[in-house]
Amino acid sequence: MHKYIFLLVGLSLGSTNAACDPICQTLTSAKQKLESWVDDLQCHELPVGYKRVVYYPTDELSPTGVSAKYLLTRKNKDLYEIELPLKLNKKAGDQSVTTIEQRIKLCLSISDSLLKGPDGTKIKIKPIFEPSSTFRHLMLGREIDIKGEDFRSHSLAYNENIDCPTIIHEVLHDLGLADEYQESTVKNKKTGDLKYPCRVLGPENSVMNDQREAMRFVSGTKTSVVTALVCEKVAKRCWEFNEVLDGKIPEFTNYTPKEFEELFKYLALQKRKRQIKEMEKFPYSEKALKDPLPWESDPQMQISKMVFKEIPANILEPAHVRAILFPGCKKKNAVYYKCAKLAYADPEPGQQCYIPPECQSENWLN
Repeated sequence: MHKYIFLLVGLSLGSTNAACDPICQTLTSAKQKLESWVDDLQCHELPVGYKRVVYYPTDELSPTGVSAKYLLTRKNKDLYEIELPLKLNKKAGDQSVTTIEQRIKLCLSISDSLLKGPDGTKIKIKPIFEPSSTFRHLMLGREIDIKGEDFRSHSLAYNENIDCPTIIHEVLHDLGLADEYQESTVKNKKTGDLKYPCRVLGPENSVMNDQREAMRFVSGTKTSVVTALVCEKVAKRCWEFNEVLDGKIPEFTNYTPKEFEELFKYLALQKRKRQIKEMEKFPYSEKALKDPLPWESDPQMQISKMVFKEIPANILEPAHVRAILFPGCKKKNAVYYKCAKLAYADPEPGQQCYIPPECQSENWLN
């Protein structure tokens, strides 16, 4: 027997005002208690083996402003599986639909290792193109048209040559995540200005800002573990020092001037993005540099050895993970909901955007 938890969406018992009669007051109180109970349920961690039906059929009903329909299953302590119904509109004799279905499956299987929470919790997305009778009764998949090669893909229509990063970006829309990039092409018909000026932008390597940059940011991180020595003094001496270690430590990866550029890119990352696996310090003199300079013989002068993945293998920000695993939970998603709701706001001519202080912080996705 399946164990389901259904998320309630849209509670509407009328508005309140100062002239509310006793019956109205009773209904209002009941509505507030019910909303509080629903929020507590949505904030509850899903037990292992349970399923949660997430059903926000319209953008207006979704707390992020983006519709979402999927089945969330807690497979074990560290793994959640998402069954996502999708329906690619098929034309007679059109083979592109089958090709794109296969591409979606492949891209999402590749992304398995990249969809994780800050605590290591993994999210596996399983597209469902031919839902079972049980699943079909729960929800119908989002319909997606297939367009020509010059078409700009979005969640309701894919370019026939759609690539993996874009597929992942669009599928995350289907889980309720909002765009985080600056609109550059679509214009407001009333004003002639670019649409969505109120949108809160994510970091450049966020998958909901620039999906290709996000994938470049994490590419090759499964086995790309390197050792680097970071000099606190003259870089030239650091390279000489590396050459000494190269002959003494077989597993040591020497950093040439060219490779230092990559190291500096790593060090320039926000600290929360770094994944340092090991760090130790030792004095220069310990490794017997030839003709050491006076300061290199000082045991207080040290060099750091770091073993790290060049770039963290994760394309989801903490707020993305909470929004997917705890949909509808206002307590856990308060800041994200507030900022995501602005993604598609289009003020009337003469009106200004109001961006809450929380959304002006660079850490709004933490």
